[in-house]
Amino acid sequence: MFQGLRTTIYGVNDIEKAKAWYSTVLGTQPYFDQPAYVGFNVGGFELGLSRMPHQVPQARKHIGESRMPMQHGPN
Repeated sequence: MFQGLRTTIYGVNDIEKAKAWYSTVLGTQPYFDQPAYVGFNVGGFELGLSRMPHQVPQARKHIGESRMPMQHGPN
């Protein structure tokens, strides 16, 4: 059974600037903070920022499903 969106990861060029902006907007600091990935807990869901220098920013979404693990194709 489909359980909804669990994680959204945004590719960003400037992870420090994005982290500061999301911290202000969400009113919280990230629970996970590393140079290449920053994770926020937003109501029990993951909002991630992934450092992607010199690439077009993009978003990746991961969904939850109760019967089997979700298979992800190449991105």
